[in-house]
Amino acid sequence: MSLKKPRKIYFRSMQEKLDIVAGLFKDYLRGEVLDIGCGEGYLRKFVEGKYTGLDKDGNPDIKADIRNGLNLKDMSFDTVLALDVLEHTDDIHRVFDNLCRISRQWIIISLPNIYEWRFRAYFMFGKELDDLYRFSETPPIDRHRWIMSFNQAKNFVRKMSEKNNFEIAKEMSCFYRYNKILPRVITSIGSSLGPRFHNIFANSYFALLKRR
Repeated sequence: MSLKKPRKIYFRSMQEKLDIVAGLFKDYLRGEVLDIGCGEGYLRKFVEGKYTGLDKDGNPDIKADIRNGLNLKDMSFDTVLALDVLEHTDDIHRVFDNLCRISRQWIIISLPNIYEWRFRAYFMFGKELDDLYRFSETPPIDRHRWIMSFNQAKNFVRKMSEKNNFEIAKEMSCFYRYNKILPRVITSIGSSLGPRFHNIFANSYFALLKRR
């Protein structure tokens, strides 16, 4: 599947982003669902079947850190979600392999685009991105391990899916809905220019993977 006519998503908060995900992917939130990086388990109420949340913090059903591996049986869940999670891991390739190993059929992934125009402007004017990237004398509780672009995220998911006998069923571009007029106009114009410009204007990349 190509991004010639990608579905576009606009969100303001993480909760709104999850609400949109639940609506768009409701047909795949059935059976046994594993939500990796679940936090407080917000998506539980949208699952038709058995929901299992996994996280090292929050209120998960399984308390574990995916950076230490996933001690779960092969093909033990119908759907595996990893939303804004993989970028927090050093060994992102091994973690991706594990997602594919434990999924019977579907995987839903989102990855951030740190090449979005707003972040580029921050770099240009010497501003910090946020706490997830700050170099500080105080050890961080958590941070992003990768500065990836939209295109890099897309290519990574495509190639790793193929390696693990999965295929791309859907791809989507996610855009941040700014409150201020100028950023909103910039993003609106940028999102209308087509997929070639999503590397600059999209906030994140979404993919639905299907086992072959």
